[in-house]
Amino acid sequence: MARRRLPRVFGYRGKPPETRTGSELNTTSDETLSGKFTSEEDYALKSANLYGFSATGGNITNHSIGGTAYKIHEFTATGSFVVTGESVVNYLIVAGGGAGGGGDDVGSSGGGGGAGGYISGTATVTEGTYTITVGGGGTKVSNGSRAQGGSGSNSSAFSQTATGGGGGGGVTDQNGLNGGSGGGASRAGTRGTGTSGQGNNGGSSAGAVGGTAGVYGGGGGGASGAGQRGENQSGGGGGAGIDKSSEYTTSYGENGYFSGGGAGGEAGGTSPSGGNGGGGNAANNSANNGDANTGGGGSGAAEYNWNSSGSGPPSGNGGSGIVLIRYAV
Repeated sequence: MARRRLPRVFGYRGKPPETRTGSELNTTSDETLSGKFTSEEDYALKSANLYGFSATGGNITNHSIGGTAYKIHEFTATGSFVVTGESVVNYLIVAGGGAGGGGDDVGSSGGGGGAGGYISGTATVTEGTYTITVGGGGTKVSNGSRAQGGSGSNSSAFSQTATGGGGGGGVTDQNGLNGGSGGGASRAGTRGTGTSGQGNNGGSSAGAVGGTAGVYGGGGGGASGAGQRGENQSGGGGGAGIDKSSEYTTSYGENGYFSGGGAGGEAGGTSPSGGNGGGGNAANNSANNGDANTGGGGSGAAEYNWNSSGSGPPSGNGGSGIVLIRYAV
């Protein structure tokens, strides 16, 4: 039997070549088969960008990943992915992170914001326009407020939706909110629950009911781990994010990490850290935002020392989300 050769056909536009039927696979002819591929060959040609594929939208950069050249489209705001031809693309969808909850002025701290949920996968795109939605981070609690932090907004692409991170519990509204990853609890509240496949639960609080000082917010959940419990004069650390650097390089997120949970607020002990992937760190008498374009949660608020206003500082905002799309070139 003569060796079958892949057709020397490139640059198809519109409808791709017809797929060969089973009877055509056992050819004895030495001629090159023209315009008919097996399903495996068809997929390989789409992946190798040999159907005249091109796309616009977002910030486009070229990268070499594992010896293969890729284009990556980065969306940091809602926009359109406009396709000519047909190809297989990889995507990463990250929602906005939740904000930290409010603390008070006698050492009680708020829970950390949960990380924005994430979804990664593969899609076959055909000619047309695809809407890409990027969620914003949750809104922080202002000075003097003991409320829950705001939850992040959803991100979506290719009919897939990543859920915004849950806000952290506050000294008054003590429950962490549910989300892509759950917000950490404050006082006697319950921790927020993460969305299956997108994130993890927030951390619990070594809390007390009533006006007792010295209770410590749990950390917000992250993509790869739950938030830590707040105790021993320290808020809980934020849950770990997800490392996508091998697929999208270290140029995006926090050195390739996304969706880290925000730290629970600090109250005189060790300053807790947010999860890698943009989670906000906490510090004595202050809080930090989740990093932009990572889906990281903001840190909870706390106040260890009295101040002239008699009210606690603000918490940290959640970090905004991001959508990345890549394909071989």
